[in-house]
Amino acid sequence: MASRNSCTKFTWAEAKKKTGSDASRAAKAVARKVPHSKILAEKIIAKTAAAGDPAPSAAQVRRSQRGEEKAAAAIAAAKAEREREREGRRVRPTDLARERLRELARRERAAAAAPTEEEEEDGDPAALRECAEMQADEILALEALYADTGAFLAEREEEEEDGEEEFGTSARPPRAFAILLELDLEDAADAASPRDLVAALLLRVTLPPRYPFAGAGPRCEVVDDMVTDRGAVCRPDKVLESLAVLDRDGIRRALEREAEAILPDPCVYELVAWLTEHIDEFVQLRARCELAS
Repeated sequence: MASRNSCTKFTWAEAKKKTGSDASRAAKAVARKVPHSKILAEKIIAKTAAAGDPAPSAAQVRRSQRGEEKAAAAIAAAKAEREREREGRRVRPTDLARERLRELARRERAAAAAPTEEEEEDGDPAALRECAEMQADEILALEALYADTGAFLAEREEEEEDGEEEFGTSARPPRAFAILLELDLEDAADAASPRDLVAALLLRVTLPPRYPFAGAGPRCEVVDDMVTDRGAVCRPDKVLESLAVLDRDGIRRALEREAEAILPDPCVYELVAWLTEHIDEFVQLRARCELAS
């Protein structure tokens, strides 16, 4: 009994404290609470200080971080600016084709020749006066119809005294003018992935002195044309290449036949409307492989 009492005179907590097991575990627990990164940083700082190189202060670290952030922001801004410049230099071939035809119309207007004496004296003055008045009315109507788009481009304005005396008008209307048309096309060459094709063409119309009398229909001819993809983009200095071939002679002959059926009524607007509906009949699209070659 006495021996049993001697074995139980210490509690379990007192026995652990006496052996020192709690102290070792507490030391290990404290060691585990220190982050490894902090320990490594302390070692590096101590090694740097031992080598004679002072450790960077917190302010220096912050300044270095701000410098790196500013440099990264400057690089990103420069990259974005280059991208904006690159996109700004890209244009649509449709816009280039439109400007090309407008420039051609301006050059032809500047080089337009005055009407010949044969044209001026063809027919009796009363008939020519009536034709001049009808032409003036039709041209005013065309200017109003295309006022929003600016597609009507007069090539010549005549205000000659001889014309005023002969025809009794204050200003003879231009006998030649151009209409800039942009007509939608069907991309039959590539049914799998059709393009949004548009045909830009410059239609020059010349009115004979006796127009719109029968047998004196307007002379309509396509001066220039360009078929482009409305959704495409390119560089401004790119040489445009038409995506289709336009049958200009076929258009001229077809418009002459249509005009004969409409005369002696003014027919220019009706001819343009007819061409808008039938333009696909005069277009031969080029395949993409042909363009690539």
